Amino acid sequence: MIERGGRLTEERRLVTALFADISGFTALADRLDPEQLSEVIDPIIGRLSRVVGRYEGYVDKFAGDALLAFFGAPVSHEDDAVRAVLVALDMHREIQATLSQLRQDVGDLTLHVGVNTGHVIARVLGSDVRLDYSVLGDAVILAQRLESVAPGGATYVGDATYRLVRQRFDFEPLGELVLKGKAKPVPAWRLVGERVQRQRDPALISGLVGRERELGQVRDALARLEGGRGGLLSVLGEPGIGKSRLLQSAQGEATQAKVRWLEARCLSYGAALAYWPYADLLRRVCGITRDMDASEARERLAHQVVANALTSDPLFLQQLLGIAINDQASDLQPEAFRRGLHAAVTELVAALAQEKPLVLMFEDLHWADLSSLELTADVIRATATLPALYIFTGRPETAERLRALLELRPADERLDIVLDALDADGVRELVRAQLGGGPDAALVDMLAERTSGNPFFVEETLRSLMEAGVLTERDGRWTTVPGWRAERVPPTIEGVIAARLDRLTAADTVTLELGSVIGRTVRRPLLEAVATSGLNLEASLGRLVEGGFLDRQENDPERSVTFHHALVQSVAYNRMLRKRRRELHLRVADAGEAIYGAGDDFIDVLARHLYLADAGVKAVKYLERAADRATRLFANAEAIIHLDHAAELARRNAELLAELPEILLRLARLHERAGSYSEALSTYSELRTLTDEVGAIRGTAGVLRKQGKYQDALAFLAEAEQAMRTYQWDLRALSLERGWSLSLSGNVEKAIEVFEAALEGGSRGDPTEGYILLELSRTETLVGRLEAALQHGLSARRIFEAQEDLPGLSTVLRIVGDIHEYRGQHDEAAEVLRQGLALARRIGNSEEIGACLINLGLVELRRGALSEAIACDRQAVDEFERTGHAAGRATAYGNLAEKLARSGEYAEATRYCRLAADLANAIGHPLAVADTYSTMAIIHLGKGEFAEAAAQAETSADRFVELGALTYAASALRLAADAVERVGEPARALELRRRAGSLTSNAAASSRN
Repeated sequence: MIERGGRLTEERRLVTALFADISGFTALADRLDPEQLSEVIDPIIGRLSRVVGRYEGYVDKFAGDALLAFFGAPVSHEDDAVRAVLVALDMHREIQATLSQLRQDVGDLTLHVGVNTGHVIARVLGSDVRLDYSVLGDAVILAQRLESVAPGGATYVGDATYRLVRQRFDFEPLGELVLKGKAKPVPAWRLVGERVQRQRDPALISGLVGRERELGQVRDALARLEGGRGGLLSVLGEPGIGKSRLLQSAQGEATQAKVRWLEARCLSYGAALAYWPYADLLRRVCGITRDMDASEARERLAHQVVANALTSDPLFLQQLLGIAINDQASDLQPEAFRRGLHAAVTELVAALAQEKPLVLMFEDLHWADLSSLELTADVIRATATLPALYIFTGRPETAERLRALLELRPADERLDIVLDALDADGVRELVRAQLGGGPDAALVDMLAERTSGNPFFVEETLRSLMEAGVLTERDGRWTTVPGWRAERVPPTIEGVIAARLDRLTAADTVTLELGSVIGRTVRRPLLEAVATSGLNLEASLGRLVEGGFLDRQENDPERSVTFHHALVQSVAYNRMLRKRRRELHLRVADAGEAIYGAGDDFIDVLARHLYLADAGVKAVKYLERAADRATRLFANAEAIIHLDHAAELARRNAELLAELPEILLRLARLHERAGSYSEALSTYSELRTLTDEVGAIRGTAGVLRKQGKYQDALAFLAEAEQAMRTYQWDLRALSLERGWSLSLSGNVEKAIEVFEAALEGGSRGDPTEGYILLELSRTETLVGRLEAALQHGLSARRIFEAQEDLPGLSTVLRIVGDIHEYRGQHDEAAEVLRQGLALARRIGNSEEIGACLINLGLVELRRGALSEAIACDRQAVDEFERTGHAAGRATAYGNLAEKLARSGEYAEATRYCRLAADLANAIGHPLAVADTYSTMAIIHLGKGEFAEAAAQAETSADRFVELGALTYAASALRLAADAVERVGEPARALELRRRAGSLTSNAAASSRN
């Protein structure tokens, strides 16, 4: 018995008691003296006891020639009744074998056995000098009474035992026996023997209650799938509302209809595990187990690749599963790897859907990591025309993150199901299915009120009542026993689970606590490693599975278990003191590292446990490693979680305070890359309280610029530069940011002055100078100084090449390509821009990918490849929307709108143009604002609205002139001239063309200067 809380517990347990008595012992005792008698009986009792031990039963007591054993206490097994009956059979064989080895004058000794199953009270009895473990209850008494009436060589069993084991053993009915001490006759059965072939008696499972309409909707979706039409289906509801049960009912029908049904479950800490559902899904598809040799795993993956004729590099799938042959994938920049992985997974799913209709179900989407959500979006896009049905389940709060996925398909291809609570009729039917009989009105009313009609809550409350023994059947209807008070039923599901936890053995409570610390999925090797000595895990887990706390994972080589419901895990976890939780998390982390190592495939789990263990230096180290891994996968959200945790630990640990600035700088840059600008600003702000390092200042200004808050950025930089002049800092990085914001805010000439001033004092050839030259080149291009822009761009290129600064090199290639385009060198521009785009994709710079695509789209437009130009702009929109880059989105929307207008798609063009105008105005991006007027002019011109086109084009020209962007202004005036000419005003059109020519000349002169 395990002691908890300073006391020895009593437990209510379901046991199978076995009472065995030797017939003929009394006559033998009359003939032999005590010493001779012990020489006969001791070997028999010893061998019978060993039989009990072989089946992990507990021998409670010996009484001369009798033995009492029970199964299910102090540890339970899911087949205790079966074990007891097997022991009875073995005992009969054992006594015959033993007798053949004893003296000849022992006579005819036989064994008669009684077996009965029922609830007992298991407890420790005794005093300070002696403790005995025993059970008390009618089940034991009935076993003894059955033994007493069984003839020699026979085993009699009670009705409860018979019902538990009848599929495995043959019995003869004995009818109802009148037994000593029993007021009523008792049904009993004689054991004949073990069956050669076991009968199958499926466990009674509650049917689908109150969900006929929803099941019909799912069937309709499956019918459309069989007809070749895919779609999206979401099933939302609070925990326990019946989402899984609804879909399990549909799954059987789908399988019969030859539909491939695949499932992926998101985990409760997966928000920090990038691509976990897809790694699990890939293992299922390929038949790869976690303990499989890497070479065999690669072979199975290769077979899948060949079978589906996949063209994507399998390296990405290998890396996802942690079975890569080499480190090629790790050489890729994060975004490049992300793209390759997404391409490989989408191709595989598409191939499976092409083979036959496919259902891909994602359970518990509220725990999905953001990287998996992005991949899911890509998969949905790639299979839009294939028979693939995507099913998502989640809690109500999942609706927001689901919206983006659901909008990927038109309204007629998606279905949203929200499961509500059951009404009183539904509760009645559910209880009927659970109990096998109808409940009375009082029981239904009480359950409906206490559970609010949540099916899981109903079942758990009902299970609790059954375990407490307060239900009884009267006149064919189930009700509570007389005198039972409603307040005994826990008022919430937490109360239900807590009440069940209290009835667990101390060992099972410890097991459940350990499991709750490990996570929703409890890896068996981890549990075995952290379990205290003396804790019989196999028995404990058997009981917890039987009790509905845990589910066994089928076909899992690690024999892992999963919490039946997340609330069970939460209650078990939260009942422990923080100190106890921290201790267990540390034990789990140490065990996990010993078993699985600290490689990339397990670092996320180790980091989580060490963080929750408050493990100080080691926790921060592992959290940073986990962040590194997530960053390499371009899983920014997961990396942010890890660094957030690292910062939290560093703030309250004196040993780690020195590392906090570097952690915050990484965290701020990740927020910035992910487009989480408010979080980035907050983190940079905290960083500035710890250090005057230029990176914090520049980062803050850069975020303000990306938000389109150019004046705020300039004011912040002015204040920072003034404060930092007392330090010997290199302020060129701040000048770079100031010039950048000036340029985007329309103060182009001032921006050029700032860049040129930052370059004074001679070339240093470092990356900062390279970026200043780069931005100077870009800004000079805006005002038509193409020769100077080209020279400065080429100088920047030489610096980046020398420094092997790939991000800078990709950007300068884009700028140089843009310059070639303005000079009319379209082919040269396209070649350089493609080089820049390839490099940007290699290093995973999403912002630069989008910018290269925008410029390449302009080149393709000039070359007459309109469809290719539109494709470039759409890709650019996707890039900038994913990162939330405001200026990039405004530019991409506007450029796409112009090209759509030129292709005659005026409605979509107008929508994107308005998006561009609204965003550009909101962030104060005057160049983008001016450009939207030109775009609207093109749309009006294409629609034959010439007067409106002329007005919009002239407004655009005026805005560009104010900004000094003369080349752009000239283009707008020529557009206005075309519109005016269509109106029938040739003289005015001629004047507009004259003005356009003058602006072009001024721009050329400026370029020469």
